[in-house]
Amino acid sequence: MDGYHEIASLLHAISFGDSIEVSFADRDKLTFEGEEIPIDDSNLIMKALYLFRRERSFSQHIHFHIKKKIPIGSGLGGGSSNAATALWALNELSGKRVKENQLQVLAAQLGSDVPFFFSTGCGLCTGRGEKVQNYVINWSLPIFLALVNTPVDTKRVYSFYQKKQSAISIPTSQLLQDYVKGIFHRVNDLESAAFFLYPSLKGEKEHLQKMFSKTFSMTGSGGSFFCISNQEQDFFSKRTKIVKTSCISRKVGEWYSLNDIFV
Repeated sequence: MDGYHEIASLLHAISFGDSIEVSFADRDKLTFEGEEIPIDDSNLIMKALYLFRRERSFSQHIHFHIKKKIPIGSGLGGGSSNAATALWALNELSGKRVKENQLQVLAAQLGSDVPFFFSTGCGLCTGRGEKVQNYVINWSLPIFLALVNTPVDTKRVYSFYQKKQSAISIPTSQLLQDYVKGIFHRVNDLESAAFFLYPSLKGEKEHLQKMFSKTFSMTGSGGSFFCISNQEQDFFSKRTKIVKTSCISRKVGEWYSLNDIFV
């Protein structure tokens, strides 16, 4: 036992996220705008820097400046996407010393979700999350995120989760086939564990579904929710911040967005 759960999660990159500026500097530094984040060696961005430096003999000092939009503990992969972006940027700055598949292997040392971001943007993640199989979706609909102000501890949720609590009655293969066609089952086994540990999340989901008459599902291990809808009018709530976003993808050799990454 290594303390990890075997998972089968379908992940998709979205247009809502943080942005990072990366530049050479006279010393290593991490600065931020927006929500406060740790700027010491505990931050995954700095861990990515030290890992890349150790593995690839990269000696230059780097300044990372992050514009933080993704709430901490929201189940939206903010820290993981930052770490993956840092690895990709470092590889570009170093003259592409590492192939993308090798970057994905390095990414697994930083966290289970980090390798996903080296997919094409949609992937089935298995193992502890480090095994990624690319998928292509055949739909284009807006996604509404409900950013609940309840930071969730991922380790606590996974530790409390019991396999017998599974809400999945449909085979994974069928779930995938339906998803790429635009048929959404929105199944998240971790909801029961998260709702037990953070009872307010259950109430928030019920409130969202009642208010908008739509099915919301928890993001990852929580604590935000999402809804895929063809409704043209934007959702609005005085109680919860609602963000409209969409799926994005990337091509091999490119990142999700080059805007404001390198200076």
